[in-house]
Amino acid sequence: MGYAEKMPVAGTYKMGNDGALTLITEYETMSSEERLWFASPNLRMRVGVLKRFGGFSMASFTSEIRMGSTAASQAAMEQASKAK
Repeated sequence: MGYAEKMPVAGTYKMGNDGALTLITEYETMSSEERLWFASPNLRMRVGVLKRFGGFSMASFTSEIRMGSTAASQAAMEQASKAK
C-alpha cells in the first residue's frame, strides 16, 4: 500500500549510473519519489519527496548505519577499497 491510498499502487523505478535506486509512485492525490544509495558498505542514505496535489510538499533525509561486521560486509569493504 502507498502512503495514503486504500488500493495497491504500482510505481516505477530506475537505477542511476551511480548505483542509486529511485522509486517513483503516482497516487490519486499525491506523488512520491525516493532515492536510495550506499555511501559505503555500511552506510545507506535515503531521500524522499512527497508532493500532495494542491501545494503541500514534504522532504525527508535518512541515513542508516549497519552495526557490526559480517564476512560479507567485510569482503564488500575490501572490494570497495580496491576500486578507489
